[in-house]
Amino acid sequence: MTTYQTITNPAIYPDPYAFNPDRWLTRDADQLARLDRYLTVFSGGARACLGMWLAQAEITLTLAKLWRVWGAQGDRRAGDVGAMKLFGTTARDVRMAADYFIPIPWRGTKGVRVLLESF
Repeated sequence: MTTYQTITNPAIYPDPYAFNPDRWLTRDADQLARLDRYLTVFSGGARACLGMWLAQAEITLTLAKLWRVWGAQGDRRAGDVGAMKLFGTTARDVRMAADYFIPIPWRGTKGVRVLLESF
């Protein structure tokens, strides 16, 4: 079973295609443990990816720095140098078209593009 089949299973993750970060911010330890059990992006057990914790730390630090400096459109804060907004990106651009052990995007997609606008 591939990771894609697991993380898009509505029995495990209700409404799996919706952007819902709140599902991971629950205080219910049992629900969080159940969700973590099925998040197999980096594999698991003895064959888990050795770079998993490094990758998660890099993603966290990069996104924190990006949002702290640029912010988001409509959410301007003191110290922001500008705002980010999606540019020419649709939901189809982030959906998987095929699964060949790695997710394959739709042919012709340009991926997620972000426009950085300075104030």
